[in-house]
Amino acid sequence: MGDPLTPHSKPEHPPHPRKIAGGSSTAFIDDLPAARTGDGMDCDGVVIGGGTVNTG
Repeated sequence: MGDPLTPHSKPEHPPHPRKIAGGSSTAFIDDLPAARTGDGMDCDGVVIGGGTVNTG
């Protein structure tokens, strides 16, 4: 949560920075909630998952 992500653009919006705004209440990485597919971002977007990402 709070980690910066690569800037992205949306149709009719300029590229902008974004950060993870949500995360797990039970799984942590470096004492921060682990972000999951569907968690929110501060630009009203959501995290999209990938099949090759593993933690643990």
